[in-house]
Amino acid sequence: MSIREDLIADASARFEMVGIETPKVDAELLLAHLLGVSRGDIHKFTDIDAEIVEEFEKLVKFRSARIPVQHLTGKGYFRYLEVRVGPGVLIPRPETELIVDAVKGFRSNTEPLLIVDLGSGAAALTISLAIECAPADVVGVELYEDAFRWGEVNVEKYSPEIFTAGSSVHLVQADFVNVAENELQDILGKVDVVVSNPPYIPIGGIPRDAEVHLYEPSTALYGGANGLELVEEVIKSASKLLRPGGFLVIEHSDFQGEGAELSVPDAVRKSGNFESVKDNLDLNERPRYTTAMRTQ
Repeated sequence: MSIREDLIADASARFEMVGIETPKVDAELLLAHLLGVSRGDIHKFTDIDAEIVEEFEKLVKFRSARIPVQHLTGKGYFRYLEVRVGPGVLIPRPETELIVDAVKGFRSNTEPLLIVDLGSGAAALTISLAIECAPADVVGVELYEDAFRWGEVNVEKYSPEIFTAGSSVHLVQADFVNVAENELQDILGKVDVVVSNPPYIPIGGIPRDAEVHLYEPSTALYGGANGLELVEEVIKSASKLLRPGGFLVIEHSDFQGEGAELSVPDAVRKSGNFESVKDNLDLNERPRYTTAMRTQ
């Protein structure tokens, strides 16, 4: 085997021993990061410089301690984007990508959409909506300083693509609980689409992956005693922001879907402000996000 193959094989075995679910993928991503290429191009390298080998060993030790790959490389991937991420911000998840498809399906004309992303974090969803649902004016709302700064970095990075698409992105550092009292008050009742991936893990619940509960910000994970406290705040804020006929999309866990004891679709219905409430499945056929229309 080549040096590259030896490095990948050794790292993969070590990752597997500590329970990492994608050992080979993670090893390849770390090596690609050090080589400055995409994961698909590492096969072009057979001999690896001693300095790279040394740095790779350091990253393997960090990853074996369950530090997320994205924190080690500084990169996260979301739909067609490579966004900057790190401590203090939630790493974008593949499940959240489905929200973009839901919004694309809502558009019925060529007029610019006014979209608000409540709890925008690294702004991966915010930016994707601006580019893929263009033309659109997208407002990302994020309260916490660390997460907000990562969002600013990513919006700046993708500003040419946003402009070319004929869209705009505006980030607001504010609490999405008080939309009538912050910069969003001027667009109350005027928004076409509200999306959110809010914190929805009950306090006391422990995420399955060590990477999540050890290294992701608790402010982006925990949604109160029953997990629905901040979801209900999203529903209240969306009720104020959306125009009649406006579209709401809320991500939730796979145990908060239709028929669950604590159900996001039920919470949306109980608000009395929405119709056509529907729970939607992810690619693994699990309940993942709720959609609804603001009552006319």
